[in-house]
Amino acid sequence: EKFEELKKNQSSVSFDMTFGTKNNEPLQLGVKWEYVKIGDSFVVFGKAFTVSEDSMLKYFESENRKYVFNNYITLAEQVSQRITSNLVKYIDPQDVFNVRICVREIIINSIEHGNLNIDYETKTKLRSTSGGYFSFLQERQNNPNYKDKRVTVWYFLKSDRVSFLIKDEGKGFDHKKLLADNAENANLHFLSHGRGIFMTKNTFDVIRYNQTGNKVLLIKYFKS
Repeated sequence: EKFEELKKNQSSVSFDMTFGTKNNEPLQLGVKWEYVKIGDSFVVFGKAFTVSEDSMLKYFESENRKYVFNNYITLAEQVSQRITSNLVKYIDPQDVFNVRICVREIIINSIEHGNLNIDYETKTKLRSTSGGYFSFLQERQNNPNYKDKRVTVWYFLKSDRVSFLIKDEGKGFDHKKLLADNAENANLHFLSHGRGIFMTKNTFDVIRYNQTGNKVLLIKYFKS
């Protein structure tokens, strides 16, 4: 349909499309085709791109959203991008970047260590072999014991704060020990998971887990 539209208007068309990564995960991108006439025929130049900043941002004040998704790492990237994109209205780009990285890491932890029940030792061992970890990850994603588990993310943005509530359907973990550890212990004992939580401690004003450890509330207040 879009190709027929392009031939008719002989200009350009834009649309969203789901691509597949090399690890067979879905990746939502914007697509633009441009019509270029050459003699009696034509060629089409196409490009795919991540969604750009909303041109209506200057009118933006607040929003809240809920996302429920399955255990694809690419979705952690896309969701974290989406729910931090409007923060530039209230905080500087470096702070936005820090928040985005932290949210992405927490979502990835919810997928890998929560829903897919991959422990740190297994992940470390498999990542030392070429392609080993991604093959194992795909097996877990398709495993009947794990494939129906979902990550839920609630996002609330107001002029004075942003909040994220991230929940998985895993068995949880000892969050009290991780939150009490310093950076050196996090690096030594908990690999990227520990470092991610340590970075989150330094980015957000509130980090509050439920008793089980499979739900966390993150709040960052904006300085006036």
